[in-house]
Amino acid sequence: MRSLAFLCLAILILPNTSWSHNGILAHLSTLSEVTINGSSADWPDTLTRYPIAYVPSHRPQIVASDLSASFRGGFDPAEGILYILVEVEDDTLVVGQGSRGRRGFDGCRVVLDADHADGTFASEFTVIGTDRRSNGQGRERNDWAGVELSVQRTESTHIYEWKFSLGAFERDLGEQVSALGFDIEIYDVD
Repeated sequence: MRSLAFLCLAILILPNTSWSHNGILAHLSTLSEVTINGSSADWPDTLTRYPIAYVPSHRPQIVASDLSASFRGGFDPAEGILYILVEVEDDTLVVGQGSRGRRGFDGCRVVLDADHADGTFASEFTVIGTDRRSNGQGRERNDWAGVELSVQRTESTHIYEWKFSLGAFERDLGEQVSALGFDIEIYDVD
């Protein structure tokens, strides 16, 4: 399977700080025809699972028995689509709707820098509980154009399945995509 290298960071050290240039790399394989339905069933098991080792929380320490998270990713070069699957095992799910803020419910945030070049700005997409938000330079607030997300939860898991059409982020798809930046942040309340 052809592979592309992508620069990415899977962890945000602070809720509002992105460390997208810290040198952490993920190698994403070519992937196509994934159905965005909140299920990992159509994702190849051969894709590398990258751990999300730090989760911002109001508690001083996260223990493995409480929460573990990882992501897998792939890229469809013909369509210019980035796929991200985030899998979270959590001993207590806290999900709801309302204005409790990012620390009020469990959630997931992806910050995407599609150009990953100096002077470009990232866009962020967040689901907190059942509420969805987005923000980004050059995009209207809550503009989800080019982004699909499906979330599925069980008694102890969150699955966040993301699809980003890079053309919607003004990425020149005529050039070969060899690097882009993204960060993943997990919110855990309990």
